[in-house]
Amino acid sequence: MDQRFEAGPAWFDRVTGPQLALMVLVMGLCPLLGQAAAALRRLRERGLGALVGALLITLAAYAAGFTRAVSLAGFTIVGLAGSATLLEYVRDAVARSQRLEENLFRALVSLFERNRRKYGGYLVHVGVLLM
Repeated sequence: MDQRFEAGPAWFDRVTGPQLALMVLVMGLCPLLGQAAAALRRLRERGLGALVGALLITLAAYAAGFTRAVSLAGFTIVGLAGSATLLEYVRDAVARSQRLEENLFRALVSLFERNRRKYGGYLVHVGVLLM
């Protein structure tokens, strides 16, 4: 068994691309699902906005000249994950803003101050999406 395996650029692209796509897809679904007991209700309530965001990102990518199916699928997955994450920030900041009658920016800052783990985790999602 003296065979040597070298992972060249072609192999790396074939293997890591699908893995990254699956990871980003799961990242997009996690904010939509949350805890298992309320998963279907949350998916119904929040999923449409994420799907609309995914569609808009895909259409923008197509308009920018990305026409290969694999590229558009990647943009769709990133659009879904990004929209789901962004909508979590917006939904929670708007609810806090209305409940406490504070401006939207202050509500968003307060969300980070009070629940760093949750909103910091979503910020990590944004970072991965930008990569």
